[in-house]
Amino acid sequence: MAKEHGEINMKTTNICLDYSPVYGGVVQAIRDFQRALGGRILSFDDGIEKRSDEAAVYYIDENSRFMGKRHQFLSRQSRCEAEQFICDQNPELLVTHSLFRGQCNWTRQQAKREDIPYWAVPHGSLDPWVFSYGGKFKQLWMRLVGERYLRDARAVVFATERERTKAAHIYSGDNTQVVHWPVEMLDFSLRFKARLYFRKEWGISEDERILMYLGRYDGMKRPLETIDAFARAKVDGVRLVLVGGDSGLRKSDLEAYVADRSLSDSVLLTGPIYGAARDSAFLAADGFISLSHRENFGYTTAEALSASLPVILSQGNDLSFEIADQNCGWCLSSNDLEEAVDAIQRFSVTEPGALEAMGQKGRLWCQSHLSMNQFISNLNSLYVL
Repeated sequence: MAKEHGEINMKTTNICLDYSPVYGGVVQAIRDFQRALGGRILSFDDGIEKRSDEAAVYYIDENSRFMGKRHQFLSRQSRCEAEQFICDQNPELLVTHSLFRGQCNWTRQQAKREDIPYWAVPHGSLDPWVFSYGGKFKQLWMRLVGERYLRDARAVVFATERERTKAAHIYSGDNTQVVHWPVEMLDFSLRFKARLYFRKEWGISEDERILMYLGRYDGMKRPLETIDAFARAKVDGVRLVLVGGDSGLRKSDLEAYVADRSLSDSVLLTGPIYGAARDSAFLAADGFISLSHRENFGYTTAEALSASLPVILSQGNDLSFEIADQNCGWCLSSNDLEEAVDAIQRFSVTEPGALEAMGQKGRLWCQSHLSMNQFISNLNSLYVL
């Protein structure tokens, strides 16, 4: 895929922990970096979670523990194997993902030893919310390891300007950079067919508007609050559809929550949907909602924009700050549910043509800012700085 978009001509190694599909957006971003830059992915793996079968990934089993945390220090065996891998790959750039684990200090030491530049990609790890739990350990880690690791990096790469702003309470060096992650644009020509198929499959009439939540059933993403806001909005002709898999909350928990509020006729819980069917679900919808507490990028929001859907986004969606002036939906200024209620009500009564215009503006912004070609161009500019 990378070559189709003009892969950057450099040898690169991406370094992470536990490269496994179960880790969602972080793994998707690592994959996108590898697709854009070429080279391979080095994963220090705990041998527990299901692994990816991608040929680009080289796994090293690392089961060390320290103070109850995984991988604070890498074992000597793992370090030797990783050093040999780097020697064999002979990269010109190292890109290390996430914080608070042993791969960070190992990268800094390896880069210094081999005279290789490296980028640090925090993936939201410097968000103030992250320091609200285990804060003493993380502050200690920053003093002992993190500050030097970030300072010595050629670049500290954030997915949005909002992520960089929030990180400034911990680190705000001159080497911080913002590069939006990429998203594949959904094929809008399939929308009519997808709309008919999805509605027939789930028993939704053509004259109902679909407001879609797509994400794990997890408290962080606030599906219960989304249902509450929808219930309080008391709108006619709108079906709230929540697509996602169990994670902290189960589908059965949400179904009971919906039934208790007599919302079974207007709220649909599909469970997880994958692949082409997931794309069809996006294309079949009329709007997208995320009241998530924290999304330092938000791939589903980006996909919703690519599907030309007007969006309702909480303050926790960092992408909302990037598109607030694009008139492509409703970007809320707080987590107050009354704001979400008002946005759902306005979505329900906005003329179809106006909703379509909102969606088109979001799609155009997505094409301009979140394409793989733009991602590659941004990384190339970053590399030559």
